[in-house]
Amino acid sequence: MDIHLLKTFVAVVREGTITRASEKLFLSQPAVSAHIKAMEESLGVSLFERTPRGMFLIEGERLLVKAEQTLAAHRDLLDEATRLRGKLSGQLKLGVSSSTSPNSRVTS
Repeated sequence: MDIHLLKTFVAVVREGTITRASEKLFLSQPAVSAHIKAMEESLGVSLFERTPRGMFLIEGERLLVKAEQTLAAHRDLLDEATRLRGKLSGQLKLGVSSSTSPNSRVTS
């Protein structure tokens, strides 16, 4: 399942309407509706009761918890990848002199 479907599902639950969820996600209302429909078809369950006042989660509280956990794990994965990109990696080679005197000269 696409991560965008989960984000849309959580946004619709939190916002209560397709309109507000679409504004929050910067998506069109038809796109949000299509995401919800695709998720319902993929899972084989109806997630929402649709009313003139908005969308209400039917029996998907456990799905909501799992969706939020999945989104948190996704954010953690992206954060870890960002940290890895910021780290230096590879081999470091240092050259040192065996001489300890600051006035020493190397002759060949």
